[in-house]
Formats: sequence, structure tokens, C-alpha cells
Amino acid sequence: MLTSSGVGFNRLQDAIKGAIGFSVTFGTTLEEAGFAIARSMRGSSRELGGLIPEIRTLSVEQLKAGDAIEILAKKLGGAGAADRATFAGATAAAKNALTSFMETLGRFVLTKDVLLFLDSLANGFNKVSGAIGGGGQTVTGSV
Repeated sequence: MLTSSGVGFNRLQDAIKGAIGFSVTFGTTLEEAGFAIARSMRGSSRELGGLIPEIRTLSVEQLKAGDAIEILAKKLGGAGAADRATFAGATAAAKNALTSFMETLGRFVLTKDVLLFLDSLANGFNKVSGAIGGGGQTVTGSV
């Protein structure tokens, strides 16, 4: 999202630090912070400027040049690291990592091969369950 909105590679690290700091400081999701930075790269200071006065004073050209990213990184760049040093921050980081893992796992599970495997597995369990509940009949065929 950040790179497609015009954040260059040289500013990407600052944009990420700024987004994390913004998220931690103002209680938004990282995605919302990323969208706010992306909008600033298109010349809108509405979200970021509403909370950070220095960004409100930037011109459209300065916003498009990425000056808001520099301000975010300077003012809020360390907030993510400081927050992670607390119990609540470490817990939130673990939750975010687990959520990210589950989303990745969800994308993996939705592949055709995995769905076929799960369907075969369910059929196998149904056969075993039927054999157990059906008076000890033997299971025939492939599982």
C-alpha cells in the first residue's frame, strides 16, 4: 500500500516506523495508519494533520514529496519500540503476529490442493465414524 501510493524505497523504513508510531500513539490499526500516510502522499493532510499540527501546515507539494513521513518518523518513530517494552505492548505485538500468521494460514488453506486434502480427510473421518458407530463394520476403500 505504501509503495503503490508513491513512498519511495529511501523513505519506506521511515514510513513504516511512522505508521507504527501513529498506530500506537493514536490507537488506530496499522492498516488505518498506512492508509493515512498513503493519502498524505496524494496531497491530503486531513487524517495526519488533524492529529499532528506540523503536518497540517505542509503544502500539497510537500505532502506529495513525503515530508509528512519525515515528521511522523521524527515525532512518533520510537513509540512502537517503547510500547513493545511494556506488557501491553508485547501482548499487542504477539496478538498482531498471531493475527498475521492466521491470515497467512487462511490464504494457504484456501488453495485448491489443500481444500481437496481437507475434503478427503473429512470423508475418511466420516468412514471411520460410520464404522465405529455402525456396529464394528470394517472400513473399505481408500481414505
